[in-house]
Amino acid sequence: MKHALTFFLLATALHAEPVSLFDGKTLEGWDYDPKIWRVEDGMITGGSTTEKIKENHFICTKKSYQNFDLKLKIKVSGDPKTGMLNSGIQIRSLRVPGGAHMTGYQVDCGAGWFGKIYDEFRRNKVIWAPTPEQQAALDKAVDVFGWNEYRIRAEGPRIQTWINGVHCMDYTEADKNIALDGLIGPQVHSGGVCLVQVKDVTIEELPATPGAPTWESLGGVDAARKLVAPPPKPQADAAAPKRDISYNNVQGTPLTAQEQLKKFHVADGYEIELVIQESDGIGKFVSVYFDQRGRLWTQTALEYPVDANENPAAAEAVYAARGKDKVLVYPRESVNAPIPAGGLTQPTVYADGLAIPLGILPWGNGDSCYTLHGHDLLLLKDTDGDGKSDKREVILTGFGVQDSHLFPHQFTRAPGGWIWMAQGLFNNSKVHKPGSDVVIDYPKCGMARMRPDGSGFEMTSIGPNNIWGLVLTSEGEAFIQEANDYGYPVMPFHEYAYYPGGMEALKKSYQPDFPPTAEFRMGGTGLSGLALIEEGSLRDPKAAHVMAVANPITSKVQTIALHRTQPGDAQQGNVTGLRLEQLADLLTCDDPFFRPVGLTNGPDGCIYIVDWYNKIISHNEVPRAHPDRDKTRGRIWRVKPVQATSKFVSSIPDFTKLETKELQSMLASSPLGRAHLAWQTLQDKDQLPVGHWSASEYAFPSKSKAIRLLGRSLTEENIGELLSFAKPSLPGPLGQSSRGPQQIPVREAYDREFERFLVRMFLERHPDVIAKFLDSDAAAKLPVEARVLASLALEPKASASRVAKLLPQLDRAPNDEELLRLAQFPEEAGVGESLKAMLMNEKSRTAVAEKLLVQRTKLDSAKIAPLLTQTAKQMLQSDADPLALQLIGGFQLTALEGDLIALLEKQRSVALLNTLRDLHSSASAALALIVQSEPDPLVRDAALQALAASRSPDAVAKLLALYPKLQPAQRRSALAALASTKTGAQSIVAALVDKSLPQTDLDGSTVERLATVLGDDPMIEKLQQKLGGIFHEVLQLNGEDTAWVDSKITLDGPFTVEAWVRLAEGISNADSLLGIPGGVDMNFFASRFRVYAGSELKDVCVATKPMTPDLWTHLAVTRDEKGIIRIYQNGELDAAGTKPAPAKWANCKIGWSGPKQGTTGAMTEFRVWKKARSAQEIRATFDRIIATGVDLTYTSAEQWKKGVFGKGARMAKTIDTPPLLTEEQAKALDSKFAKFTALAPKGNAQNGKALSAICMACHQIGNAGGQIGPNLSGAGAMGLEAVLRNILTPNAAMEPGYRIFRVEMTNGDLIDAFFVSEDKQATVIRQPGLPDRRLDKKDIRSTKFIRRSLMPEGLLDALQDQQVADLLAHLMTLKG
Repeated sequence: MKHALTFFLLATALHAEPVSLFDGKTLEGWDYDPKIWRVEDGMITGGSTTEKIKENHFICTKKSYQNFDLKLKIKVSGDPKTGMLNSGIQIRSLRVPGGAHMTGYQVDCGAGWFGKIYDEFRRNKVIWAPTPEQQAALDKAVDVFGWNEYRIRAEGPRIQTWINGVHCMDYTEADKNIALDGLIGPQVHSGGVCLVQVKDVTIEELPATPGAPTWESLGGVDAARKLVAPPPKPQADAAAPKRDISYNNVQGTPLTAQEQLKKFHVADGYEIELVIQESDGIGKFVSVYFDQRGRLWTQTALEYPVDANENPAAAEAVYAARGKDKVLVYPRESVNAPIPAGGLTQPTVYADGLAIPLGILPWGNGDSCYTLHGHDLLLLKDTDGDGKSDKREVILTGFGVQDSHLFPHQFTRAPGGWIWMAQGLFNNSKVHKPGSDVVIDYPKCGMARMRPDGSGFEMTSIGPNNIWGLVLTSEGEAFIQEANDYGYPVMPFHEYAYYPGGMEALKKSYQPDFPPTAEFRMGGTGLSGLALIEEGSLRDPKAAHVMAVANPITSKVQTIALHRTQPGDAQQGNVTGLRLEQLADLLTCDDPFFRPVGLTNGPDGCIYIVDWYNKIISHNEVPRAHPDRDKTRGRIWRVKPVQATSKFVSSIPDFTKLETKELQSMLASSPLGRAHLAWQTLQDKDQLPVGHWSASEYAFPSKSKAIRLLGRSLTEENIGELLSFAKPSLPGPLGQSSRGPQQIPVREAYDREFERFLVRMFLERHPDVIAKFLDSDAAAKLPVEARVLASLALEPKASASRVAKLLPQLDRAPNDEELLRLAQFPEEAGVGESLKAMLMNEKSRTAVAEKLLVQRTKLDSAKIAPLLTQTAKQMLQSDADPLALQLIGGFQLTALEGDLIALLEKQRSVALLNTLRDLHSSASAALALIVQSEPDPLVRDAALQALAASRSPDAVAKLLALYPKLQPAQRRSALAALASTKTGAQSIVAALVDKSLPQTDLDGSTVERLATVLGDDPMIEKLQQKLGGIFHEVLQLNGEDTAWVDSKITLDGPFTVEAWVRLAEGISNADSLLGIPGGVDMNFFASRFRVYAGSELKDVCVATKPMTPDLWTHLAVTRDEKGIIRIYQNGELDAAGTKPAPAKWANCKIGWSGPKQGTTGAMTEFRVWKKARSAQEIRATFDRIIATGVDLTYTSAEQWKKGVFGKGARMAKTIDTPPLLTEEQAKALDSKFAKFTALAPKGNAQNGKALSAICMACHQIGNAGGQIGPNLSGAGAMGLEAVLRNILTPNAAMEPGYRIFRVEMTNGDLIDAFFVSEDKQATVIRQPGLPDRRLDKKDIRSTKFIRRSLMPEGLLDALQDQQVADLLAHLMTLKG
């Protein structure tokens, strides 16, 4: 009892009661600057209500605390428009001598920062960020500009935080060089007009931690900071207003694999373990395979991303050079044995020197492996048995490298001796055998197949988008996955089917849409893996299959049950015999870095999960070179049923050593991964049972197997048998498309259309045989339905007359395809007459007209206009028939313009005015009158658009006369239209000059269009004079030998030379950044930037990536104290020299090079520093305009004003400049982020749904909206930060396919649009709110993609704050 009492008294003494740190009246016990901190209204108050805060200020306790439980209430208020509003509470911190800084942990407080720990003035980074679940709870609990109650508990290395009762932080310090004691201090952060108030401050001291590191034991403030601090930022960055780039941190803090393991939540009855984690030179795993010896294979993608769509020269260089990536093999024994806590180590490097080998397929016993590398599909072979490849054979070549997350992948050994593969949306391949001129197109996304020797290559599906999941069941049925969550999370693979997505322009016009398989959505547009769940609590016994679905956007592995259905069942799916049901998740993770990008059914009964482990994963989330885009980490996990309850989980055998009977017994009873390796081993031994599904051609769907067999061996003798499958279409059932409101055939109706499609597709491969057959007696005996289908399979022009002759014999109306064939060739015998008869018949006219409108982009308007003009004129007799108006506008029936103008006098409608807009009507006077007098704003706006599009000579003058009375949105619309024509552009400039048009009304995109349209027009000079702030000066060098600037730059000791450079085609060593005769020559030999240090040292550093012509690229060259040269491109280290080059180079000239020619191109933001800047420093400012600073000895902004220019060098004004921001622009952008982040939680999602119409002009949400930008159905899963980045900085990072497609017409018009498709005769484009438009190529002067997103900047600027909040709130609800 005595000992117990002694312990109780000791514990009581060590565990103090809570005490107040603030008496509400004075600041006794606190250290502070009285200019900043005071007591107001009984609260600790810091900052100002009238002035911006210029630097961080802290008020801190005089007493030091180690372990404690701190409670306080804090409020951060002010005007977000003035800058950042932010605070925080320093704990375990000290003041830094000689300044206002404190160093140590900061528990943050402010919009976008609640729940984070920032390591202030020490490691200078966020070391804890809330999990998605914690963030969601915080968003509901926090009052951004109101009072929030904080509880901070620090005990030993562990720090926990609660805000308004929400547990949002649980951080454990792992670094032994971090002090666990110090002062407590609220902060007011530099930025805007900000007021920080603190009250009710109490602290409960906890027992000290014996032996914990303290500031004193670490040597004091300066010594302790040096132990962990990153290199200090140079003073040069601080000379201009400082940009705290840590507050733009996208990533947060990654965890170790062991820490991450604690964050997983696995469904009951399952367990997860680490298999492999990143190590030196190993990471960024892509997929998992097993060979017949039971070994685990994977590959790295450390070079990712490198895209030829962005930078073709750099991409080609990566694949031509020795890359960082490897194919790795882990022994079966290690996979079977208990895996160490740190995962498997010491793999065999089967192959290295690769670059982004997204597709691999180990073959047989693993002596060989198919591997994609750049343009080539290699067969790597190990011929000497050492486990490493020593021979490379190119099986196929010509694969595209346009988009590195979409290269061919999913290599799968398939039935019938085939190898399957998949390719993604923005990649295009032209595949052939080495040396062969037989080229097979493999455009964009879809499945393909080949024989093991590369023969027989063909594309076997059109779509879906980005097939990251593929499972072949033990019955031989394949299921694939569409990544973008359009309603196809799992779907049967049908050879030659069309899966909707990004391939609409490439599908055959008669090819039916594969119906959506799911009414629900998974959340997040990036589904990336499939695997069968074969046992455990999630294996629904009522389902045919249960599928695991990897969702990297939501950091989950989800599950879907696949139910077989029968006709008449109460619940039916859209696909015959299949219905999907979403079940509980298999796996979730509280660590947002968990990114499952691949699943594999292992032969041990486990599901292997490839984890990209990086918060940034989307291609268009941040720029390709963003410093937070990790290129090192990656993990592989495996999930399995708990061992005691599993029937399947067992060790992996060596299949090559098993007897035939053992292998055959595995075909039906084993886990899926084992069954596949069993049949593959038997097949390689020629012992596979003949009746096994893998021995035959792929059999699904079973109804169409006979068509495929006949079609692939078509002869004159069996054509009739094939045509017996050409049965009439069925009227239903119908279901809603995943791509819009239209109804499409589903179940048996789809099956019938798919069969008809297959028949015609195979017939089209043999046109001569078909033509001969159709003229035979055998054909005459076939049903008319079959003969029409066969006729359509002929060459289009040759078949038109046949189809026209047969159509009257059908007992149904013509379908879309049959009408299309007639409308394409109305000049052929009997065709025009047949079409005219249908159009003039009142019973068929409407249906025929509607079908022709659907097909309008496939038709030549000039050919069909005469037929349609008479029809539309009849339809206009009574009133402005909507269908007639669509015909007139869609087919440019200009002969009816007078009829429309006459109607305009009787009725004013939006539809009628839109049609006049489409015809570029000359009725400028009538249109201007409507703009002036019409009370209906919608009609008024439509008239304004029609006036802006008018080709009347006086239309521009009338529009400019109305301009002062227009609303801001109307002005933007009018200027955009005027700037697209030469006459309009000239008028805008003239109005600017005479000041009748305010200069402030012109935004950057309008000016850019003006400059493009005007070209060499003399008006361009007037435009430059008026808009000097939009046009920027660059140094232009014309290639003459004297095209340089005598800059007299001297490089002595450490230095950094950097500039933005854009070089013309034919880049060579005549092009140079800087040089001097007899000294240094920084030129571009064979397109690669190099530093040539004279005849003795020669090249001391050569870039690995070549320059791309006509593309602005940031280059930086540094020399350190040892004379070592380094080259950086776009903020990333590209090459480091090995030979010191310490010489002094005096009087260097910008653009000078040794050869007789000179530099051809442009430069801007040329800067020289008298120090070797670090990679972090270069990245922090390479996209910023800087004029002055410490260590900055030369800037083009100042020096080029007084520079000596050689002949061929001049300053020129242009809008074609690199993506640079001034410090003010950067601050304004940061302020917008802060403002909108704070607004989002205050929004009303229901009100925001109506506002989302702004987005749906270009984007699809659910089944509605435009088809121009990416699908937004899963926008909420991206998180608020990512959504705001895409809205506020749309040009920072974008998928190549979403850039503006610019068309310059022969008449001088400029059209910016979304590219849809093209053929030999025409290009089809899409513009927001308008139907697709067909442009005849004879009317097009040039086309190109420009480096700007279709997404407009400033989208939120026109909205009120509450509208922005409502819209963002709605977008956050969209989880797929």
